[in-house]
Amino acid sequence: PTLRRVLVPDQIVDAADIASLQLMTFVGDITGADLLDAAEWSSLRQVQASFVAASFTVTNRLGRLPELEAVGTASRVTTATNVPFDALDYLRHGANAQNLKHVHLRMHGRGIPVDALQRALPHAERIYIEGAGYDPAAAPPDVSLFRELTSLRQLDVDLHHPVDIPPAFWRSLNEAGRLESLSLYTSRAIRFDAVSPANLPVLREVFIGHYGTREMAAVCANMWRFLAELPALEKLRVYLSADTGAAMSHFFIPGGRAATRLTQLKLLGDFPPDEVLAQLLATATNLRTLELEAGATLNDGACLRGITAPLHTLVLPIWTGTVPPQMVQHNLARLSDLQHVQFWFAHRRINASAILRDITVHCPQIRTVQLREPAEEDVEPTGPRVSLLLPHGGDGEKVTW
Repeated sequence: PTLRRVLVPDQIVDAADIASLQLMTFVGDITGADLLDAAEWSSLRQVQASFVAASFTVTNRLGRLPELEAVGTASRVTTATNVPFDALDYLRHGANAQNLKHVHLRMHGRGIPVDALQRALPHAERIYIEGAGYDPAAAPPDVSLFRELTSLRQLDVDLHHPVDIPPAFWRSLNEAGRLESLSLYTSRAIRFDAVSPANLPVLREVFIGHYGTREMAAVCANMWRFLAELPALEKLRVYLSADTGAAMSHFFIPGGRAATRLTQLKLLGDFPPDEVLAQLLATATNLRTLELEAGATLNDGACLRGITAPLHTLVLPIWTGTVPPQMVQHNLARLSDLQHVQFWFAHRRINASAILRDITVHCPQIRTVQLREPAEEDVEPTGPRVSLLLPHGGDGEKVTW
């Protein structure tokens, strides 16, 4: 039956008063002819649908909703005979899709149609696409990621593609002059040849991640030069591939504007040697937060030796059950502004007493410590040098500090 009213304690809400609708189902189909009738849902601004084994056919109806601003979908249905409600299909055919302000798509490997990518979204402020497939070889060479992104403030894209995406695919970013946050995660390297950093004057936060093949030196250098020329970049997260130290030097230049502007930095993947990384990090003289998520051990933390920034928060991976004493005594102790430390351990047996004793003696400036085990959701941090809750051996052992 078609939803017309929602009953809540002490009042009845008419469909005409509902601004946001979330539909979740696991079986069956929703294909009612009267569902989301524009005359009944005159105030509806957001539609979010989540399905596992159901379909939802309302694309034409969505196109008639006068106030619609946001659509989202999450579905594991991929068979051609049972296509779920698809916000991308709405982007392709919806008469009012150009009015959207928010687009949220969880694709679960489904491909993005070229005609959906070509849609103009002049009012879109946030676009989120997760787990989407894309084959550049099957698309025209001039395809770009949407058009007219003049209102865009946040873009999150996770693409899986078998071959390199042509640089022209990203040229629509030249129109995104209001973009503040950019997150791109792809299965191959990203080239920004067709994007001018000067066209992104307020872009403050960037994440560049990829997996699969190793980047060519020229591609890696291109990316770091692009990042260095962004005029407002303050927060940076980058997934590193092997042998990237030379390319990183295009960004981490002593006295350079890009490096000195950074306040938050997270590096993941394959790091350059400690001595090279130490020289690079030394150029980020205003860094407040540093997270290192290395694919290999950081040993004694020698990469921290060159830091002169007023570092406030530090996150490090630890590949044994304890923090090496030389890391605490020689490299953490010298960071006089450091207040918060988080260690991610690869082993479940953590020598908490030795770690906390060493930090207490050598690092009086540190106020809170978190020790995180593999696959931990949350570990309660310390208070101001009072106590720490450790999931040691799964018992949640309380350690007084």
